[in-house]
Amino acid sequence: MRPFTVLAAATACLLGGCFFEPSASGAFSMQPGTPADVVFRCVEATIRAQTHATWEDVTLRDGPAGVLETGDFASINRVGFRVRVRYEAAVGKGNIQLKASGPYFTDLGADTALATLLSAPCLTSGSRRAH
Repeated sequence: MRPFTVLAAATACLLGGCFFEPSASGAFSMQPGTPADVVFRCVEATIRAQTHATWEDVTLRDGPAGVLETGDFASINRVGFRVRVRYEAAVGKGNIQLKASGPYFTDLGADTALATLLSAPCLTSGSRRAH
């Protein structure tokens, strides 16, 4: 490749987001009708118990809408662990999206952090899938 072509490709990659933020997502089930606040308290307690990691504080907790977020979840490459939990109380189904970025998009352990959340005793069952 010519030097200009390599430089142009590298610039396009950086501007276009060639880097992927380390993340994982998973699903869990609760008894249908379990209030969102019960689920959110469980997630918050599990996060607070993690002393080995940098977790962001809760920044959005909307029980009626069934959404809990920590940190600025939508931003890209913030150092630390951030989570978004969506939960439908009527059917008892929830999803967890987790971001685990270190400097330069290094993975701080997204899969392990998700497994920790899904294995919390206060969540009745969970399955995970990483991406």
